[in-house]
Amino acid sequence: MQTVTNTLQALASRANPEAIALFLEESLRSRAEVNTLLSDGEAGRIAAGHGHTLREVAQQPFVWADTALRASEFVKTVFLPRRTAGIFRSIAMVGSGSSHYVGELAAPAIQKRLGMPVLAVPAGNLLTHGKLALPLPEPVLMVSIARSGNSPESVAAVRIAASEAPQTQFLHITCNPEGRLARPEPSDPRAAVLALHPSTNDQSLVMTSSFTSLTLAALAIGYADAPAHYLEQAERLSTDIAALFPELLLAAVTLPYAEASRAVFLGSGCQYGAAREAALKLTEMSAGGVVAMAETHLGLRHGPMAALNSETLIVSFTPPSERPARYAKDLAAELDLKQLGCATAEDQAGAIPVRYRESLPPDATAGRQIDEGFAAIENVVFGQMIGFFACRDRGLRPDAPSAAGVITRVVPPFPIYDDIAPVSADKNGSERADSQ
Repeated sequence: MQTVTNTLQALASRANPEAIALFLEESLRSRAEVNTLLSDGEAGRIAAGHGHTLREVAQQPFVWADTALRASEFVKTVFLPRRTAGIFRSIAMVGSGSSHYVGELAAPAIQKRLGMPVLAVPAGNLLTHGKLALPLPEPVLMVSIARSGNSPESVAAVRIAASEAPQTQFLHITCNPEGRLARPEPSDPRAAVLALHPSTNDQSLVMTSSFTSLTLAALAIGYADAPAHYLEQAERLSTDIAALFPELLLAAVTLPYAEASRAVFLGSGCQYGAAREAALKLTEMSAGGVVAMAETHLGLRHGPMAALNSETLIVSFTPPSERPARYAKDLAAELDLKQLGCATAEDQAGAIPVRYRESLPPDATAGRQIDEGFAAIENVVFGQMIGFFACRDRGLRPDAPSAAGVITRVVPPFPIYDDIAPVSADKNGSERADSQ
C-alpha cells in the first residue's frame, strides 16, 4: 500500500498550473490532429476560449490522486465511525445536473459494497417532495454533491431534509471551500464537509474535473472497509488516463461531428451514470447543436431507438463484466444491421476505444482489473473530449459555449417554497399535505 500511496502523492504533486501546462502541451504536441490547440501558451488558449476547459480536462489524473488521498482519510475519520455506530440505515446521493449524475454513477457501486440501500436523488426532488424523496429505511445519510456549493437546490435540499427528517446525517462533498455547503452550522453535529483540491472548482461553464473528482470522492464511501483497494484503484485510474491521454484526444478529434446532429450514449450500472454525464456534456458544449440522450443497452430497443438515424453519433460504454458486455455486443450488431448511426465509438473498461487499443503497449492493461465505478470515470473523460471537439467543430468557445446565456455556471437564485406544508404519505401510501 505504501508504494501506491507514494505514487498517488507523486501524481498529486503535479496538480499545479506549471506541471499541468507541461503535460497538456506534451500531449497536444504528440498528435498532429490536435497540436493546433497549443496556441501561445495557456494565456493564448484562454483568449481563444478553450484554455480553461483543456486545462481542467488534462489535470484530472493529478487532481484525482489528491482527491483519493483526501477522501480516504475523510472516510476513515468521519464516515467509518458513523457507519460503525449504525446511526444511518440508507444513503441518499443528492445533487443537481452533473452533480446528480455523480450520484447515478457512484450509487450502484456503493450499494453493492456496503449492502445497504443507496439512492441517487435529484436535489430538486427534496424541494418538491421533501422527505418523501429520501430512501428508506430511516435514518438516512444524505451525501450532498456540488461543485460550487452555492446552487439554490443544494442549499435548500439540506435545509429541508434537516427540518423534515431531523435524524438525517449529512456529508457535503464540494469543490469550493468557500461555498455555502462547505460552511454548515458549526453547532450542527450531524454535518461534515469534504472539500476537494481548489483546482477541481472548474472555471469553465461545464463540469469536467469537478465531476470526476466528486465521483471519485463519493466512491470512497463504498470502500470504507477496503481503503488499500480504493487507493489501488485510484492509482490505476490516474496512471491509465495520464498514459492514454494523447490516444483519447486522437480518438475524440477524429469523430465525424459535421455529420452528427444527435447522439446517444449507452451504458448500464455505473456506466449509465457515465452515459448521462457524457450526453449532457455534448448537449451543453454544442449549445444544443447536437441533442444527446443516454439510454441502457437493453432499454434502447423499447422506443428510444426511434430517435436514431444516419446523423446519430453512437457511443457505447461497456461495463467490465461479461454479462452486460454480451448485451452491448448484441446491440452493436443490431445497430449495424439496421444501418443506424453515422459513427460508433465503443468504449470498454479502460476507456480507450476498441479500435485504438491495439496501439497500446502489451503490458498497458495486462493483469490489472479495474472496478466498474472507476472504469465509468475513465469513460466520462472520453465523453468530455467528445463534447469539447463537437463544440470546436461548431465554432463555439468550450469555456463558455452558451453565448446567449441560456445556461450559467451556477444556477441563479429562484423562489424556494419551503413555507408550504410538506408533503407526506398516509398509511395507504398516497400523498397528502401536512396541516400547519
